[in-house]
Amino acid sequence: MNKQIKISVNIIAKNEADIIANAINSVKDLAEEIIVIDTGSTDETATISTRMGCEVYFHNWEDDFSLIRNIALQYSTCDWILVIDADEIATFNYEDLPLMQMSDEKIGGINLLLVNHIDEENSSILSKHRYTRIFRNDKSIRFTGRIHEQIRESIEKNYTIYDSDLVIEHFGYESIDKEKLERNTRLLEKDIESDADDWKYFHLAETHFSAGEKEKALNIFEKIVSSPELTELQSERVKTRLGQLYLAKDEYNKSQQVLDFVSTDIDVEGLRKYILGTVMLSTGNIDKSLELYNSSEVEISDLVDKNQLNIAIQGAMQYKSLIENKK
Repeated sequence: MNKQIKISVNIIAKNEADIIANAINSVKDLAEEIIVIDTGSTDETATISTRMGCEVYFHNWEDDFSLIRNIALQYSTCDWILVIDADEIATFNYEDLPLMQMSDEKIGGINLLLVNHIDEENSSILSKHRYTRIFRNDKSIRFTGRIHEQIRESIEKNYTIYDSDLVIEHFGYESIDKEKLERNTRLLEKDIESDADDWKYFHLAETHFSAGEKEKALNIFEKIVSSPELTELQSERVKTRLGQLYLAKDEYNKSQQVLDFVSTDIDVEGLRKYILGTVMLSTGNIDKSLELYNSSEVEISDLVDKNQLNIAIQGAMQYKSLIENKK
């Protein structure tokens, strides 16, 4: 294949022998070179990567994702760079790339849709967000942030960013990894110590929530619920989290109040209505609960566990039948 634009793929890995071949295979078609930075594997990660044709380099982990990602950039020799993690799969080929936009000297980055699989037992539960994963190999473009590292701001100093329909699927959230959660908490707290902002507090609260540390998450979410620093989608995420946390504490009025908004994001709107439906059921408003549970937004939302939804609907209908039979 005559590739008019050559792409370096960057992968950061440690002890990913079970899955890294999937990531590599998903990008082999579009990559001119695949750079793997191994940060201390004790398994066959490096061997597998080498056998599959990757260039493997070894660097010590220094509690800084941007540092290690920028090291990978230094090894990259192609015009453009695609960043993918070992627990991800690119669902596109070279022919799918927006080559016309990538040939435009004004464009320095390509946004992709990152689809997160967040439940190991139910592959239909997803969360999605857009992220700049393809960008020019330009020394002015570098990652910042110890964790949840960002590159968009660096790109936008000299270029524009194009929104594509390309998709990367991420499977790392399917199961809870206590070690990774502890690492993420530590790195976020370090970042906040040096330069605090509500974006970092948002990710710290999300990490606490994932780790089951609900009170810690609640305290932070309450502090940033009205933050102007967050995007609209992040603010709505904070409100839905608070709705869940208040519901778990039987604080139904608080849950209902914080869920008093309408989201333009179909997934968030479905989750909001689902949580609100459970609030209605818990307070005895069964008809309203069933109305919310059966709404099209709840049915469509990738954030709603449809098995749990069916159980909730059955429970609400049984509850309604029981009350009617007593009349």
